Amino acid sequence: KINPFLFCLLLAFSACNGDSARPQDEKESKLEGIAAEIHTDINEAGAPDGHSQTPAASLDAPLFNYTLQKGQAGAVKINATIAEIRQQYGQDKLREVDLIEEGVTTRAYEILGERGRTDLRVEQECSGEACTVFRITVLNPAFKSPGGIGIGSTFEELKKQFTISQVMPGDEHFLATSKSAKMTFFLDLGDIPASRWANLKKKDIPNSAKVTGLVLY
Repeated sequence: KINPFLFCLLLAFSACNGDSARPQDEKESKLEGIAAEIHTDINEAGAPDGHSQTPAASLDAPLFNYTLQKGQAGAVKINATIAEIRQQYGQDKLREVDLIEEGVTTRAYEILGERGRTDLRVEQECSGEACTVFRITVLNPAFKSPGGIGIGSTFEELKKQFTISQVMPGDEHFLATSKSAKMTFFLDLGDIPASRWANLKKKDIPNSAKVTGLVLY
């Protein structure tokens, strides 16, 4: 590797030669090529130890925060107030929606990511005027746990990272729950018909079954 100081010297040399009217010769072209390679190496190296790093700004900006851990998805935390989420993301990134469950309509919020896609769905429970988050549905595959688990992971991968305490059929999905992580994962069981779901145990779930969604509670 050539250090950044030499990179700057090469750029300066190229700039000086560029002031003359004569065309660039082969030597100058090679120098510019080396300078470009050094620039690429520096950007790829990132940290001094040679490992790339995620820019700190991406972790601070809610729209680029894809944290997935117990009690938190992105900048949204269980028990946070809607006002806190609005302050984090901005009013234009929250969209009110109505959810109908068992014939009851409740107000929820969708958090919009880039190009207006829905990243998260946030459900609230209210006591008087105070409303706090009690459930978060993750809809964007970019959200990953520290171990890399998220939408698109297999059941085999899921079991390696989380303790699955319960599997059961839901209204529309087959569910695998980790009570210790307070997360429920939606699984695509492939060719297994819904009529058999009620009798399935954890050992019956194919390792290849894919996570299609998840909920934090």
